[in-house]
Amino acid sequence: MIHAFQVFNCEQQGKIDFLSISIQENSIVITLESGDYPQVNIEYSQVERCCLIKCKETGNEKLVENMDFLTVFCDDLSGILIEQNAMMYVFEIHLNVQSIGSQVFACLEMSLNLRNQKIQIREFTLDFYSLEQINSLLALIDPESLAGVSLKLQPSRFVKSLDEIILLEQWKEFKNVQFSSTTNTLPRNELIVIKKTLLTSQVFKLIGIYYEEIDISLLDEIFGHPTQLTNQYGTIRAIRVPDTKRDVLTVTVYPNNCIVFAREKCRPEFKSEQLRKKMFELALNCEGPFLKVLMNPLIMNNLSSYLGFVDIQALRKTSSGIRKCIDYIKPDPEISKLMIKSKNFVRVDVQMSFQDKASPLYIQYEEVDPGCLVNEKLVKQGIFLTLLNDIEANFRHQEAPLEELNLDLYSMRYFHGDGRSQPKDHFLDKIGDFLKPKTRLLRVKKLNVIADGEDDLLKTMKWLEPMALETIEVHSLVSDSWKEKIVVDHKFYELNQWIYAKELVMKDFVVPVPFKFQYFIHFVKLDVLVENVSSGDVYELKEELLYSPSFIKFKIEFQTCSIDNDDLFNLLGPSYNMENDRLASKRKTWYFQMPERDRVLHIVYHVDQKIIIFKKVGLEEIPEDVFFGFEEE
Repeated sequence: MIHAFQVFNCEQQGKIDFLSISIQENSIVITLESGDYPQVNIEYSQVERCCLIKCKETGNEKLVENMDFLTVFCDDLSGILIEQNAMMYVFEIHLNVQSIGSQVFACLEMSLNLRNQKIQIREFTLDFYSLEQINSLLALIDPESLAGVSLKLQPSRFVKSLDEIILLEQWKEFKNVQFSSTTNTLPRNELIVIKKTLLTSQVFKLIGIYYEEIDISLLDEIFGHPTQLTNQYGTIRAIRVPDTKRDVLTVTVYPNNCIVFAREKCRPEFKSEQLRKKMFELALNCEGPFLKVLMNPLIMNNLSSYLGFVDIQALRKTSSGIRKCIDYIKPDPEISKLMIKSKNFVRVDVQMSFQDKASPLYIQYEEVDPGCLVNEKLVKQGIFLTLLNDIEANFRHQEAPLEELNLDLYSMRYFHGDGRSQPKDHFLDKIGDFLKPKTRLLRVKKLNVIADGEDDLLKTMKWLEPMALETIEVHSLVSDSWKEKIVVDHKFYELNQWIYAKELVMKDFVVPVPFKFQYFIHFVKLDVLVENVSSGDVYELKEELLYSPSFIKFKIEFQTCSIDNDDLFNLLGPSYNMENDRLASKRKTWYFQMPERDRVLHIVYHVDQKIIIFKKVGLEEIPEDVFFGFEEE
């Protein structure tokens, strides 16, 4: 039950568009927007031993007896976040009291951990005190949804400089994020880190900093002298991004004590659309010497850098000479993501995304008699061969690694093209051959498959370059009431792809007993469903993870429970009890000092949900009254 929804009429639960939290010493105000409903502000405050909840717009009130306002608020926040099933466009936390803020953040983290999927947030603003807080929150947000982050740095011994935030490991999951923050000044080391980050990675599209003071001579030294000066926009510096044709890093100093570092395309004076039209016009109409100009590999190589993948493929069809020229220079299509899904055995949807963030390419193949429709255009060839031939043509010159390969293998049991059934195994063999370069394995960072069982997963993993593969994510379309088993045995753990991967998500399949955790311990992050977990399993995992230098977070759900509370307490010791914790019977918590003296192993056992979470956290994230049983040196 979410108390806040009872003081105003909210009919769109699970679809909150805007959520802002303002934390004061004696009250918390939460601001909500949902769909077409107007913004509402709900205040939680303490009235003697009760919590008063009041909607400022409607005037409605609710008194929750014998409860403190922070506990009631955290219960509501947890319910809102767990129920949220749509994109949340804005999420903000503004705090003035660190102790209360830490408890709210602990609730936030626990709630997001209990979700079946990462929450989708477009932009979030956060007042925070520690690196671990921002790192933890990033790990729980869908990377594809996040576009903007705004941080207000609070004075803290745990955050010493802005570059510590920019270099957090968790950022590598994201792309083209617009980041803004506040700071007193920007010293040399922070400016160098910002420059190196924007020149060498695509995590950040823009970094904006509000400052108290800045050394202009440092900017001149590191980024060069201004290239433009205007009264309206301040001074602008620009640096070419190495190993790119059109990318530049611009540095703009605004009059209002704001500096913006942005990686962007340096566009010529004419528009790319004009160039594309002119090239097609010349290719289709010119003859003799003019046509030979376009057939010059050097000229075509330069011109093709201004065209997208779709335009290059269309240009190939204008003449045989131009086609041979393009095939000779072998332009890299720079495909970043490939998704293939099948529907009803007669239709296949393909989506390709590109590194330059151009609009994705959607292709639909549908089986008809005779042949197939490709985006509603008839091709007199079966769907099976047409799809594979297109994949081969599109990936022929692919050099850049794929960020993600997303395959719906469950629905691809059979293709009925070419007059005969094509078994799924035959399709998997063929698509692997067509995707892989001839001289090496396919480089993919994230493998995301909807599988029909362990054989599908094994076959697909064998296409992939082990050193490139970072994440393995496996799903099923089978109902939650019936989950098939994936037996993780030597077929998996002898594969280099399994050994080198850093993250495994496998919640739609059951890992049967015995759960041999030694084959999972190398992962940095783990999210799996297992058949059964015992008290001994929990203890052995705790002992292994205490000394793991790479481990970040393991989340293990289980169908049946062999955990005996008395045995668990004997093995782990007594759990930590927070004062006035109403969930103490349903949630058991332990903290263990790790060899890294500033790191702690945090274990949370959610009894009813049958979930146990192991997580590496910083000392600043744990309650002040936790005792580890060692003396300071």
